Amino acid sequence: IGSGQSLVTAKSQIIFMTSNIIKDSLNDLETVLKEDGIHEIPDKLLRQVIESETDLRTEFIGRVSSVLHYKKLSPEVSLEIARKVLDKKIKSYEGNGIDFEISQEAFEKIAGSAYESLGGVRMIGKNIDQFFEKILSNKDVITILQNQVFVGEINKMPNIIHVNIEKDKILLNVNNTDIVINNKKQFDINIDLVL
Repeated sequence: IGSGQSLVTAKSQIIFMTSNIIKDSLNDLETVLKEDGIHEIPDKLLRQVIESETDLRTEFIGRVSSVLHYKKLSPEVSLEIARKVLDKKIKSYEGNGIDFEISQEAFEKIAGSAYESLGGVRMIGKNIDQFFEKILSNKDVITILQNQVFVGEINKMPNIIHVNIEKDKILLNVNNTDIVINNKKQFDINIDLVL
């Protein structure tokens, strides 16, 4: 080692490598094993699937001391995470004078669509973000919120947006004005799935 350089060892390090390159194969395998009463994929079988389904060579896989299979989030855990993400998002809008009131049915459909997508925690946050962006980019919502600003009332009272979902429609009440958004035309996210 030259001057000013130091030697770094990985002797006491734990290195995590994550990948979803065999996610579908593992989900299929897990389903078959559960039918046989096996709830964990044995390490040897997991390594065989990795080797057969990827370009990772045995020499590389052999150097990995442990291979873990991350399990899909349960519906209960997904709802708990979604509630925390949703509450944080709602709080962020409060600072801008907008109070969201989300019905339990709407909450469950938003969280449910993320759960069904198999995208895990990232999809929960993404679906919630998309949901708020679509509501706030709706031309009728924008018009109502802009009118509130123009008449100088924004500092006197918050803008309140009630959100509910029925079948394929998103029902909004923005400052006591009802707006119905047809999900098929204006929303890209899937809100048809319920836990």
